[in-house]
Amino acid sequence: MKFDDVIHQLGDFGNYQKRMFLLTCLVSVPTAFHVLMSVFVLAVPDHRCAIPELDNDTYASQGPWHADLINQSIPWLSQKNMYSQCEVFLKDVTQRDWSNMTRKCDKWVYSKEIFTSTFVTEVNMVCDDISFKTYAIMAVMGGNMVGSLILGPLADVLGRKKVILLGTIGQFASGLAVAFVHSYVPFVILKFCSTFFGSGLYLASYVIGMELVGPRKRKYAGIIKECFWVLGHFLLIAIAYGLRDWRHLQIVLSIPNFLIISYFLLLKESPRWLVSRNRLQEASEIIKIAAKTNNVTMADKMANLKEIELDGIGEKVWHMMTNHVLLIRCLVIFANWIVASMVYYGLSLNVGNLSGDLYLNFFLSGVVELLSYVLCLIFLDKAGRKLLQCLFMLTAGAACVCTLFPVLYGTKGDSRLVKQALEKRILFKTKAYLTGNNR
Repeated sequence: MKFDDVIHQLGDFGNYQKRMFLLTCLVSVPTAFHVLMSVFVLAVPDHRCAIPELDNDTYASQGPWHADLINQSIPWLSQKNMYSQCEVFLKDVTQRDWSNMTRKCDKWVYSKEIFTSTFVTEVNMVCDDISFKTYAIMAVMGGNMVGSLILGPLADVLGRKKVILLGTIGQFASGLAVAFVHSYVPFVILKFCSTFFGSGLYLASYVIGMELVGPRKRKYAGIIKECFWVLGHFLLIAIAYGLRDWRHLQIVLSIPNFLIISYFLLLKESPRWLVSRNRLQEASEIIKIAAKTNNVTMADKMANLKEIELDGIGEKVWHMMTNHVLLIRCLVIFANWIVASMVYYGLSLNVGNLSGDLYLNFFLSGVVELLSYVLCLIFLDKAGRKLLQCLFMLTAGAACVCTLFPVLYGTKGDSRLVKQALEKRILFKTKAYLTGNNR
């Protein structure tokens, strides 16, 4: 008797599974917060060099005298239609006037129109230091990768429930601590830790959710769980729209992790994992609770998990390398996964670089992501995985190439750039789902 036979007898998606599955789905919301909030926390508002020797300088004009002083002290870049963001004119000490020679500026003023403050404005991560923003985003994604490699396998050793608790506490502590740092290095370290724990939290919750669902319902359950990531996306845009200070945003978005700590009391361990660890008595007790919740009467032999077959005992990851057909297929999927994730997160975390309103662009990116899941539900069984995979790969690649044209030939406000970027996003998002879970 296999464990899937027990799930089938229990009900592929009964009331017990629905309750536990909903708890695991809610985890996706704060996980999305901590990955995607970089769009707002690391946003670069409009800015220019500060006027030397003017302590109360602001980005907004303070009057005609202020506008004249800006014109005299800061170079005007006619090609970009803006004042220089990195250079100011030198002041002739003898004539007490501004010369035509320039130097790098060491102070900046930022527009308050969209953001009250971001981490970029606080540490002046502009001009020569603009690349540090990229490194910070790399730390966010590095935490995702390392967390997957460490906490993912750890869930097989300690159990899914314990890793969920560990990930929740770790992400709450590191996410909250970010709001109180004032320098770059601690910020990057804590951002890395935040997504490190978040990755383990997400993966463990995803696995425990799938292990409770019968084979016939797993496709729908997987897509529904991804929809909760989109829910986090939409909630993030609403909260970020109301909170324009990055510290306040960081604190508020860390609070849901504190609430998820209660999961240790509400969420049951995966009975499938307990069976794999030969802890049959504990697994049997959970199965009986599930049967009672689902109003299902099970035979004592099945409820007590007598003669249950232990799936995967002794199997190792490298065993798939011994079969060349399986190895080739896995390598193809891995390559697709790398490309899909790279483009998906590349687009998601760089929405701020698109022309137009940041909040509208971020909202539209969530809309097309939600639409991609609808496409999966409609066509996944009708067209098959292989056809859809190839189709979306080719179309998304063509969309990537087409994005070059509005960049090269369009104007700054060209809406085609946003449109084509979002088209790429939906294609790569759908393609990522076809290769597996893209988190």
